[in-house]
Amino acid sequence: FFEQFKNFEHQAEDILQDIPEHITRVFNEWRNGEQPGTPFEDRTLANLKRDPFLTKPEQPSGSLADVNRDPFLTADTQERRRILGMLCEFAEVLLDKFKDVNDAFNAFDTNKNGLLTKKEFKDGVRSLPQFTGDPMAVFRALDPGVKSGRPMDRLTKRDFKKLTDAHEQQADAKAQLEDAKNALQMALGTTQPTDVLFAEPSETSRGGLVWAVHRALD
Repeated sequence: FFEQFKNFEHQAEDILQDIPEHITRVFNEWRNGEQPGTPFEDRTLANLKRDPFLTKPEQPSGSLADVNRDPFLTADTQERRRILGMLCEFAEVLLDKFKDVNDAFNAFDTNKNGLLTKKEFKDGVRSLPQFTGDPMAVFRALDPGVKSGRPMDRLTKRDFKKLTDAHEQQADAKAQLEDAKNALQMALGTTQPTDVLFAEPSETSRGGLVWAVHRALD
């Protein structure tokens, strides 16, 4: 057994030593158009700006996504990510109009009792024409009783502050995306935009540098 292990160890070392040379060779072949361009199979990348919280199901086909558009990966369930994405969208529109969520809450709370009913919330959202989502879906996402199956059907200022948290997470995610884009461009020694770097081969293009690296690692 010991001899078998030592043989395996030596083989593994040889393989690891050959990897950098192999990657460099294949990468250069793809970049220089010396290999035919074939699409990846079942190897989709997340679209990091259109969907920052991975709210959309993974596409079965294997096209490289535009990583310019989705900065925030979480380990939560798809449903949780969908809700978080919706709250981010609503918070962005809300905070474009109001100073902060407290200011927005006070504007929505027409009877000034410190609680928002569904009607008050829906009426308040009408003042946000830029928001095209479902107001009641947002209300349910903010309702603390929904998770336990006992909706409160009322929102407090504390519930409204979830929007601040979502907005801050989105801002952090965008900053992380920008840092990642800069690091990628620096590592590849290029100033090309990410949509060019991740482009797949076409009739008029050999494919981007990142596509070539990904293919080399495939």
